[in-house]
Parts: sequence; C-alpha cells; structure tokens
Amino acid sequence: MSPSEIIEKLQAARLYAILDTGYSDPRHWPDLVKKLITGGVGVIQIRAKNATPEEIQAWALNVQSTLRGARIPLVINDHPEIAKNISADICHVGQDDISVAEARERSGGKVIGKSTHSLAQAEAAQNEGADYIGFGPLFATPTKPTYPAIGLKDIVCHPHQTDLSSDWIGRHRGNEQADPHPPFLHRRHQIG
Repeated sequence: MSPSEIIEKLQAARLYAILDTGYSDPRHWPDLVKKLITGGVGVIQIRAKNATPEEIQAWALNVQSTLRGARIPLVINDHPEIAKNISADICHVGQDDISVAEARERSGGKVIGKSTHSLAQAEAAQNEGADYIGFGPLFATPTKPTYPAIGLKDIVCHPHQTDLSSDWIGRHRGNEQADPHPPFLHRRHQIG
C-alpha cells in the first residue's frame, strides 16, 4: 500500500487492535488476527516491550501475509528497522523513544505514529511531523502502568487543536464508569 492508502486506512478504521505480549501469546496471533479481521479490525499493531527484535520480526512475519491479503495495515511498535526489514506499513513510537524524524529515516520512510498523553504532547507530535497519534490511555491499562488514565475529557478538544488522525488508547473491558462510545468517538476505539 502507498503511504496515502495507509493514511486512508487509518482514518477509516473503527478498530485499531494491538497484539501485545502482555495480553496474548504470539503463538496464537495468526488465529487471533483472523478473528480480528472477521470482527472488522482496520489496523493491527504488534507491541512486545520485553522481546528481542528477532522475536518481534518473526511474530510479525507470522501474521503479515494474512494482513496483506485483507489489506489491513501492520504497525510495528518501537522498532523502525523491523518495519523497514519486513516492509510493514507503519512504525509507532512512544514519548520516551526516538523522534518521529529518526523513526521515519530508520524505517525507510514509513508512516509514523506517536503516542501522546496530553493535548500538549498531541500538538508537539503534530509539529514533529507524526502522521497520526495514539492518545491516552483513556482507561487504566497494565501495559502502560506509569501513565495514569486521562479519561475522556481531552479527546473532545483534541480534534480542534491538531489536524492529526488519532487512535484512543486504553484497554476497554466494558465495565468502566464512562460511556465507552460517546458521540465524539467517531473514528475508532483503540484497545491496548
């Protein structure tokens, strides 16, 4: 897919799923990906904070052909070289990782996403040249234990303060107090 097609897929996605080794066993990812595709996933990210680059690359290759066949973008978290090596569609970096410019260079010019945890960080990511942002976590998630949940308040303001497409971060289990699908969640709800 071309970068413009990838951005269109990001913007149209209603569900951006994260395959995270903190929640699921990579040996089950090929079957899980098929189920996510059946369920209407629009983008899938691989996140494996405690794995080696070799493991991450092998796991990504195990699901990549299925995703390509369904024309669903594959996102590699934190490892632009892996994104480049396997021709993944997107690389996503966090606040404590490398810059968007460095990620774009090291990935061979891939679409780049950036995690943000406040409106100020969202604006900074836009100024840095990110193609989209992850915004949150909206709800507490064990995969981001050092980031407190920011709730839903700021996502109302975000679309008015940046021009970036955004994915909202936060593991949703269906028992949170706030309505998980308020009207302004018009693009997608990211699970991570």
